[in-house]
Amino acid sequence: MKNLLSILLLACLLLSTASCNNRGLSPSESDTDKENGSQTTESESVTEEERIKNAVLDLIRESEMREDPGTMFAHFDGDFQISNITSSLLKVQSIKRKNAVMTVTTNSDSYYSVEAAGHLFVVSEYKGNPHMMSDLPLQADAPQNSTVFTAFGMDTSAVYGLDAEEDPNEMIALTEDMLTVSADKQTCTVAKEYLDAMATVLCEALGYSKSKTELFLKQYEGSGIYSAAENKLSFEIKVNHSSLGNVLQTTSYCIDTEQRVQAESRLEYSNSRQGIKTPIGAEVRYRDIVYQGNTPVSGKIDIRTTADTSFYDGVYPDVVRINQTQKTDATFTLDCSNTASPKCSAVKEIVWEESFEGESWTRKSLLKLDVDLGKTRDQVVYTKSSDGRVDDSLRANKITFGELTFALVVPQRVTDCITDYIESQP
Repeated sequence: MKNLLSILLLACLLLSTASCNNRGLSPSESDTDKENGSQTTESESVTEEERIKNAVLDLIRESEMREDPGTMFAHFDGDFQISNITSSLLKVQSIKRKNAVMTVTTNSDSYYSVEAAGHLFVVSEYKGNPHMMSDLPLQADAPQNSTVFTAFGMDTSAVYGLDAEEDPNEMIALTEDMLTVSADKQTCTVAKEYLDAMATVLCEALGYSKSKTELFLKQYEGSGIYSAAENKLSFEIKVNHSSLGNVLQTTSYCIDTEQRVQAESRLEYSNSRQGIKTPIGAEVRYRDIVYQGNTPVSGKIDIRTTADTSFYDGVYPDVVRINQTQKTDATFTLDCSNTASPKCSAVKEIVWEESFEGESWTRKSLLKLDVDLGKTRDQVVYTKSSDGRVDDSLRANKITFGELTFALVVPQRVTDCITDYIESQP
């Protein structure tokens, strides 16, 4: 389950994998008919049932034509340099990122952040002595698409690190014969044939064997429903089985009356046989996404996860076990309508709920990062707090994106520190 959010993104993109010729016509054939005037008006020839089916296919086609909202993070990716730092709790003097390496220099220490093998490793160095500070697992191993938010501990790779077109999983096209309109003409259901294809892709993402996939297809319950009133297509796939585990996946895509996209995908998984009793949960939501043509320019992106992170504490392993659940909730509010001065406000909250022998504790961590290239001051504002106490903060008047002309060198002793850490992991 390492790439759970990447799996979730795949689910969220299922609606955009249908080809443009869902109605059995190639784009050229359809366009030619329109140009020659061979199609009569909808009111003359199309029944209410056909109109609803066409609305479903149009929704799928529009989702395929439009760029994924995660591409807005392209305005904040790649190399960058933060300068003219006006205040910093840790006395930061400079921040630079090139390729997969970020360096932070303070009055006394140096910090190195290195993205490798799907992780962000952070090492501090004082007087030539390196120390491993943190290891942030990333949802995608894609440093070429890393953003300034990931560099500050707010991973965006779940919605921006993957290229859906390169994913080996493929969906069949949704066609008119797979749709059934209700008698009251308010809803339209999707045939099991299409749900089976969705379930198969989900099984591949979950790493099920061929035999488990066949079992899943026999056991699962699913639905696909279009709401005419909401112009919304929703899917649900679930299974509860001793060997397959408990799986619940919901996906929806909607274009509202203001032509904004509302989409979400949620996945919950538990399997007592594998020791996963607390359901692993992940959710991606696209809210109020505004497009210019097929390009997203503003909106909100939510990334939420829940995981069982229980651990053994103390000198003697397997003696004192702390039950722990980690919940992460990140929201990115983006406005890239002016490409010369994009801005994004990001908030990430992590809550750890721990318990042991009837006692319980709750710990919270909060990260905030505002990047606004339209400002003349405070283009970067960052704070990190734990249980209400500020641990780190920074304000800088300037952030510049673009390839740095100089290389960032990671000392061999820092590389060795990361290598030693990796090799020490169980």
